Amino acid sequence: MARRRPPHMLAGSTFRNWCRLLIGNGGVDLRYIPRATAISFWTLLGTPIRLYERVRFAQPVSKVELDQDPVFIIGHWQAGHSFLHHLMCLDTQFAYVQLLHCALPSAFLSSRRLASRFLKRKLPKTRGVDTLPLGIEEPQGDDFALAGLTPYSFYHAYSFPKQAERVFRRSVLFEDVSDLSVEKWKDSYQRLMSRVAVDMGRTRMLLRNASNTGRIRHILTMFPNARFIHVYRNPYDIFSALHERWQSLLERWALQKFEIEIMQDCSLRFFELMMKRYFEDKQLISPERLSEVRYEDLYRDPVPTLQKVYDDLDLPGFADAEASFRRFVEEDRGTVGSASPLPIEQRQKVNRQWKFAFDQWGYEVVHS
Repeated sequence: MARRRPPHMLAGSTFRNWCRLLIGNGGVDLRYIPRATAISFWTLLGTPIRLYERVRFAQPVSKVELDQDPVFIIGHWQAGHSFLHHLMCLDTQFAYVQLLHCALPSAFLSSRRLASRFLKRKLPKTRGVDTLPLGIEEPQGDDFALAGLTPYSFYHAYSFPKQAERVFRRSVLFEDVSDLSVEKWKDSYQRLMSRVAVDMGRTRMLLRNASNTGRIRHILTMFPNARFIHVYRNPYDIFSALHERWQSLLERWALQKFEIEIMQDCSLRFFELMMKRYFEDKQLISPERLSEVRYEDLYRDPVPTLQKVYDDLDLPGFADAEASFRRFVEEDRGTVGSASPLPIEQRQKVNRQWKFAFDQWGYEVVHS
């Protein structure tokens, strides 16, 4: 029997957040009403659990002190930071956002056992956009969890593709967003970290979030001494991989009609806007708190590259975790594959709009 798909990513959202998303993003197209109805059902069903959790865990969450500087893994989508995240999460000093935290971002502390049994029956073995493992305790990007808590998550672009440009500019660059709304987003983010710390019994956070590549100035107001690992990749390979990502996630989560060609054009603009913001804002990070990682080096020599990251950031614990890193690499070496070659017309578009990235990172521009 075929495995059923898991619930929509917004099924674990708060009902208030779900209503705000519907109103703010132009509603749902007719063909997706059954999908939206299911989301409404699940968000309402989970309301008592969320209220219980808020009361039950208010004290332990409020007492958490994130007293060790968090480590943020950033970089454009499909740049390879998921692979690095999976590796580093083997280091037991870190707390990290798991799939369960993303599925139930405001209810996982009180419903882990029940939700785990439910989700295990529905999850595929891999993430779909690549072959990294997918399980309830596997590492996930925290922007996924934030999608269920706040309107300011880029993941909403996959639910509301007609609003993709608006979602990107507001959630990644915080354009036309009030200072009060940004502060509420920060509060939601820090509260999520505290709840994950309670769940895992660790306070040093390791967070992967591509959107944070454009939010560095805001992250630094929250954690002035945060450490950053920026993963970058050949721009041609990023663009190629983005096509599969859009196709896969839109089929799974879209609530509005979409054209994949339009999404590709969006990808060209989003990369340019986010990476130019990053090149501007990385000057705000102290050099000893930023490690730049070339994806091709990470894939070819993962453990030595990882050791360099620890050295760059003066992170402890590499020697203790090295055996786990090597075992993961030996067992799952094929988890990250190469992107498909681009047709010449797409390559020319990338050359025109992303030349600044080729120049910055030293990749060769192919004209023919």
